Amino acid sequence: MKTFINKLKQPIDKSDLKGFIIEGFLASIVFGAFIGAFEFYFEAVFDSILSIFGFVIFYYFMSSRLYRSFREYHILYSILAVFFLLFGMYVTGFTKMMFLQKLLIGDVLDVIGFLDPRLYFSYLYLYSTNSMVIFNNLINTLFTIIVSVMLYRRMTY
Repeated sequence: MKTFINKLKQPIDKSDLKGFIIEGFLASIVFGAFIGAFEFYFEAVFDSILSIFGFVIFYYFMSSRLYRSFREYHILYSILAVFFLLFGMYVTGFTKMMFLQKLLIGDVLDVIGFLDPRLYFSYLYLYSTNSMVIFNNLINTLFTIIVSVMLYRRMTY
């Protein structure tokens, strides 16, 4: 724990950090919206199991883009990369729900209701007695943890 705190105390280039934050937010919004539309299409046409490939594509785009956006590594970049991954997952879910709302109702009226992040991360706290729901929540939780750890480690190379 002390080495983690000591790594956080190391000096950081402010312009490099500013560029990383801008790249992270833009990549989360752009890639998240694109992958949200992609996942909506695959869920509407094929099956919901194929939407996991959208998350893998999103992870690849995010990790490669964020890794190239700094000159000198700092541990804060790894922490922010995991935040941007989760924010991108939120944008992906939001985009997918907006397309679904437009398809079912024909108009996007209740945007405020779709801004709640609990809607897109419900697999972390939603429990049921249905075995398929339990299995799906477990797989989503494990996949999110594994990909977050992989992204954290990817930034350190």
